[in-house]
Amino acid sequence: MQVQVNWARERAESVLVKAGLNDDQAALVSDALIEADLRGRATHGLIRLNSIVGRMKRMARRPVRIETNRGAAVLVDGGNELGYLVSDFCGRVAIERCREHGIALVAAHDSSHAGMLGYFAERIARADLMGLCFTNCLPKTAPAGATQAVFGTNPLAIAIPTSASGSGPASDPILLDFATSAATIGDMLLAARDRRLLPEGVAVDADGTPTTDPTLAQKGALLAFGGHKGSGLAFAIQLMCTAFTGATVFPGLGKDYGYIVMACDPFLFVSRTQFFEGVRELIWGLKSARPGQGVAEVRYPGERAFRARRRALAEGIVLDEPTARLLASAAASDR
Repeated sequence: MQVQVNWARERAESVLVKAGLNDDQAALVSDALIEADLRGRATHGLIRLNSIVGRMKRMARRPVRIETNRGAAVLVDGGNELGYLVSDFCGRVAIERCREHGIALVAAHDSSHAGMLGYFAERIARADLMGLCFTNCLPKTAPAGATQAVFGTNPLAIAIPTSASGSGPASDPILLDFATSAATIGDMLLAARDRRLLPEGVAVDADGTPTTDPTLAQKGALLAFGGHKGSGLAFAIQLMCTAFTGATVFPGLGKDYGYIVMACDPFLFVSRTQFFEGVRELIWGLKSARPGQGVAEVRYPGERAFRARRRALAEGIVLDEPTARLLASAAASDR
């Protein structure tokens, strides 16, 4: 079902307010979900709304607060709150401390799933700072050479401003955002729902046998992208997000995830003009590179997503039937 963004936003906010969020919190979570749908990341979009509401009914939430304050370095107690709200809190603190110190590191424990991590890194870049975010989660990824889950999908996101803050193509940041697993938990769930197979080489079943069946993969493990490289990156992220923050090393579903959010002033060592000239030069070099056979265009990180976003803002976003029904029921109950 294709719907207009404003309609979906109003209905999603209504659902979340009724579930217990205040207006500002509901607007933030709804925006994060809708941004994922706008960019073609349905695995992290409004399809998650129902599970968020379910989690809120089950969990005891505490106010998110700063636990340790060391100037440019801050530790946050996530209060078992939604990861979307914890990540937003960490990002706002990182921007504030970076303005003061030139660089900031904000860590958090006792959080949960935060959806599309690049959403929060982008908010830092929109403040004319460089942002880096990563997190661990429920172990679902096998290390290189193993067939049993040890790591989470452990995503990372890096956002770098390309021009003065603003909106539109001229100021869209560089945005790198990916899981360290070859596929995501959301990919498995959507493939199972749509009765599609997973790509070869991304998952194993409970016995460790390679599988493309998403139902069998859910009982087994995902594989790290790029073999030992992705596995090593997943290991490092899990270590930093748990042992460093005090979060549980092997958390249960949505329980005590750790987050690290960093912000850095890109003009610490060079002028604004020099920095942005360097950014434009590298983008030009990438866009000018000769494409390989069958490649229509060489793209920099985030280019495809922001292009899809502009198109979807005009045309609307596509929702699955259960999510559309949930939003429609919110519209009916508001009358």
